[in-house]
Amino acid sequence: MDLPPSTVQHPFPGGLVVTVPDDLSLMTPFVLAEQGDWFEGEIRFVRRWLDEGMAVVDVGANYGLYTLTCAQRVGTAGRVWAYEPASLPRSCLAHSLAANGLSGVRLFGRALSDHVGTARLGVSANAELNSLNLPGGSGETVPLTTLDAEAAVWDRPVDFLKLDAEGEEVRILAGARAFFAAQDPLVMFEYNHGDAVNRGLLEAVAGLGLSLYRHLPGLNVLVPIARVAALDPFQLNVFACRSGRAGRLAEGGLLVDRPAELPPAGSAVPLQFAAASSGAPALPGAEQSLLAVADLRRGEEEGLPPAVRLALQRRGFAAIRNALSQRATVPRLLTAARVALDLGERAISAGYLQRAAALLTAQSRPQAEPFLPAARWHDALVSGEPDPAVWAVLVDEPLLERSAFSLYFHESKAVPLLRRIAGNERRTPWAERRLAAARRIMPAGSF
Repeated sequence: MDLPPSTVQHPFPGGLVVTVPDDLSLMTPFVLAEQGDWFEGEIRFVRRWLDEGMAVVDVGANYGLYTLTCAQRVGTAGRVWAYEPASLPRSCLAHSLAANGLSGVRLFGRALSDHVGTARLGVSANAELNSLNLPGGSGETVPLTTLDAEAAVWDRPVDFLKLDAEGEEVRILAGARAFFAAQDPLVMFEYNHGDAVNRGLLEAVAGLGLSLYRHLPGLNVLVPIARVAALDPFQLNVFACRSGRAGRLAEGGLLVDRPAELPPAGSAVPLQFAAASSGAPALPGAEQSLLAVADLRRGEEEGLPPAVRLALQRRGFAAIRNALSQRATVPRLLTAARVALDLGERAISAGYLQRAAALLTAQSRPQAEPFLPAARWHDALVSGEPDPAVWAVLVDEPLLERSAFSLYFHESKAVPLLRRIAGNERRTPWAERRLAAARRIMPAGSF
């Protein structure tokens, strides 16, 4: 099948290819060029969880990053029903399905709501923002349906329901009473709509008897949401399900209801992370920092139960914060930034890195002590005491990553940081990819 006009294919994890407009001024094409993946951590959980034969419904499929991922995971024995009312992203997705040989996906040009009929779909330059609630501008007349109407012809129960309908989700749930009365899926939906929390949607989900969960990036599992108000500002999506589905996820090591009880902390630290300046006096808080590193490294061992790993991460986070309260150092801030991100606290992680950048400006070669790099792709760089250029890499690259989901949203503010990274000969391939994407959309000579 020939590519649709003015489109291009991008490689995607799992050996997939994604067809999108050949225009880096648009969100999805830029993110794919910049990162080679979608920026939502939840897609990593979907890749881990879904298995052969499962059934998925993708409402608001857009260019199909989740549809393609799900279809590959559930295989020919599974089912994926994808709904994308806008003609441009739907045509791109149809091409992607053919290019990847995913013939089992059923792709529909209908929008979901609380009734059957027709409606005007507002069309944005960025297809991710297309909405039945978008006033003015260009649009398309599209057919409307409901989950209840669609579920009546599906041939099996649904395991996973993704809702991304730009503000239409409450009405979609209102048209899904029979579906939820009969089925027990895991649901993923946008927690934030625009710049505001989608409170009405949270209430609608609770009204269906579903409990809320969030994704933990470090363990790639789900954990309960204790207080919505305490969620990280970067939280885009949340999950919801009933106790039966939650129990099955927990049995599979994919959900942790509560961390395990731990024995007293130890102090064994892998040598490659134990660099220290010879003869340098121990800094205040050194013992707590060492215990934190030991707990966090232990908590990264995949053979341990997820509940134990989570308990180690949380105890390590408490210990490194204790050490920072006694003396803030670049190594400790990097350790804290690593575990904060693992625990889904991206804004806090970025704050630690900003503090580290400020310290590094005044002190290009910090006193070394046992620590963990903020970014895992830097682990191989830490085999002794880093030189000033490496210290800069260890701080600047994860700061660029965590200040925004993508340079697409952070372009002008990121210029000073991009200049520092571009001028550092020790920068990593991760940074090279980000720099290359940024140069394609920013004015010449910006960095």
